Parts: sequence; structure tokens; C-alpha cells
Amino acid sequence: MKVIEFTPTAQNVTYLPDEVLDLVISFLRSSRSAKAAQRDMWACCLISRDWYASAIKYLYQAPVLSPRNFAELARTLSPPVASRSRRIGLEDFVQHLDMGMLAYESKKSMTSRLISRTKNSLRTFVAPAVSFSTTSLASLSKCSHLQQLDLSRDDYDFDLSQLMRLVWLNLSKNCLTYHYERNYDLMAQQKAEFWPPNLTSLQLNESHMHTTVGLWNIFLTSLPPGLESLSLRNCADYDPFDTIARVEARVPQITTLSIAVHRSDDTYYFNHLTEPFPNVTKITVPAMTSWLLKNFLFMSNDTSWSVTMDNTTIPRPPQNLEVLELEESADWPSANHIRLPDLKQFVELCPQLLRIDVPGPYLNIDEDEDENDLDLDDLNEILVKRAAEMRKDKISSRATPLSQVGIFATERAQNTGVGLKRSFRYRER
Repeated sequence: MKVIEFTPTAQNVTYLPDEVLDLVISFLRSSRSAKAAQRDMWACCLISRDWYASAIKYLYQAPVLSPRNFAELARTLSPPVASRSRRIGLEDFVQHLDMGMLAYESKKSMTSRLISRTKNSLRTFVAPAVSFSTTSLASLSKCSHLQQLDLSRDDYDFDLSQLMRLVWLNLSKNCLTYHYERNYDLMAQQKAEFWPPNLTSLQLNESHMHTTVGLWNIFLTSLPPGLESLSLRNCADYDPFDTIARVEARVPQITTLSIAVHRSDDTYYFNHLTEPFPNVTKITVPAMTSWLLKNFLFMSNDTSWSVTMDNTTIPRPPQNLEVLELEESADWPSANHIRLPDLKQFVELCPQLLRIDVPGPYLNIDEDEDENDLDLDDLNEILVKRAAEMRKDKISSRATPLSQVGIFATERAQNTGVGLKRSFRYRER
């Protein structure tokens, strides 16, 4: 059989419909890491005009920036005024601008210009260190679609209430202490609103939150009514939460609470974290601390001392709690003290608890425990039965799949670097 050499020409090349090209490119983009996907999109743009038209919007949608490629992107999206280069509309494709890995590579004026150029499409912005100022904030206020803002790379002091559409905010280190202590009198008189009205998720990075009960009370009462998730990260110790537990304010709108403390404590009262948040359904706390859900009382008689549990001094944990995440700490990678009794108390005292996530390296099952005592399989069975009963009685606000019910051992956390990946998990809206 004679083999004929095939030479592609304009007449015999098969063109794929735009819908098929979009499916192929979307698959390439979603199945690879962000950096690899950017290389793939760049290669797709070089295939043909049709591939370029389909891939170019994904190439610039969430550019992976580094000190090496930032200058080229800046020249493309925002050429100098005296340059012969003209705007070609690529800035309208940028939806997620992560400058978290940059510092002195950009200038304050350049950062402001990039935000201004992408204002029609920008949804997520991670501010760089050093090269972000009030001029950039003015540009951000003009971004009509901005929803997520990360200011954790440096110290900033801004009035954020003008960012009307903002729903996710990550503040810089110790911004809460500095901002509220300086504006204490103004906040007490309730003459100003410092938070965007549509905010649903707030992350604070406070290493030393040694504030008074009055200051915490003002902070909690000033939170937006639509705020659902509150995260307190990088805390040095648990001392501020003893103060939080004494405030009179209650924040019923918070359903997700995340606490990260670097110092390891042998024991700490779980209710000191949750007291102002009665409707919490999901909590993330350090796994390196042994949590107390009841108070111990030392009783004495004429001959000896005995230890009993007091159910009246400290209230029960949140009755709506459904998910408990015990988070691994990078400061204590070899911790190994989570025991079955620590998990059992949560299962017994939280009537709606359905899931517990435990770091695999931290899980320590004592071999010398009583054979008649409950083990992990028994606890899983209790949680599965509870989920079935809650679904039958329609107690829970959401139907949790049975595959998501039980005690799960999570893998060791890996450092994903800086920028958008580290600050929050991006989800397309």
C-alpha cells in the first residue's frame, strides 16, 4: 500500500468549533498547577488564530506574577505614556491580580495604574509589600466587581468602607489593634463605619491582641451584619481570648470561626473561643492544644482530694457545631498528643457534630486503653447514625452527605508559598 505524505493546507485543515476549543482549554487550565497552566495557555496562543482567540482570556485571567516577569506584564497592560505601544484590551481579561510575591519590583504609582487599568474586570487583588498606598486604594474603590482583597503583606491604615462590593478581606498584621485603639472614641460614638457593608469573610493577622473588654466589645458590635466567616490567625498566645470570653456582645451571624495560635498550651477552655459566637457551625482550632469542654473542680474531704466535672461554671460548647477542624501547626510538626478521650468529649457534648478532621501525625491512639471503651470505629458509627437522624428530623440547615461524616485523618500541611494560594482558596463565582 502506498503511503501518501500529508501536507496541511488551508483546504484540508479541520477547524474545531469555538465551543470545543473552550472545553479543551478549560480542561488544560483546570488540570494543572497555576504556573503550569500559564505555560499551557501561552503555548495554545501560538497554535493558530482560533486557538489564540480562545486561550488569550485564560492566559491573562489570573497571571502568575514573580519578580522576573512583572516588568513585562506591566509594560503590556500599562505602557508608559510616552511609549509607542498602545492599549490592546488585554487588561479587560484580568480578574485576579496577585502581587503578593512582589515588593520593590513595583512602584506605588505602577500598582495604582495597574489597578486602574483592570478596574472593569478585577475581582481579586493581593496587595504587594511596600508598593501599595492610599492612591492604590482610591483606584480599588473604582473597581466595580472587586470582591476579595488581601492586605496582609504589609502594614496599612485605610478606611475600607468605600469598597462597597468587597466580600472577602484579609488585613495586615496587627491592623486591628492599631486601627481600633487609635479610633476608640470615634468607634464608641458609632460615628463611622470602617467595614465594607457587603463583607462576608474577614481574616485578621494579630500577633499581640492584648486589648480591653471594651475594645473587643466595640469591634464585635461594629462587624457587618452579613459577615459569616471570621478568622484570627498568627496569634501569639491564648490570652486575648480570655478577654473575648468576657464581652457582652454576641455575633449571631458568624457561622465559621478559625483560630491559629503559635504557642502550645497543655489545656485550654474551648468555650473561651466560642462564647461570643453562639451560632458557629464550623470551627478550626490548633490540634496541639488539649481542649477542655467542662470545668474541673477539686473536692476535698477529711482524708483526700477528688476531681469532679462542673457543668455549671462553664457553658456547653456551641450546640450548632457540625464541623471541627484540628489544624496542624508548622511550629510543632512533631506533636503527637491527640487522644481518643479528646475526641469523645466533642462527640458527646456537641449534639450536632458530624465531622472531625485530625492531622494524621497528631493522632495518638493509646494501646493500653480499656477494651470496653469506644474506639475510632465506634465514634464514626455514632456520627453516621446522628447524621441519619438529623436528616430525618430535618435538624441541620444543610444535608451533609454520609461520605463527609466521621473522623478523618488529614495529610501533613505543605507550604504553598506566598500570594493568592496562601491567603485564601480561590473559587470562581
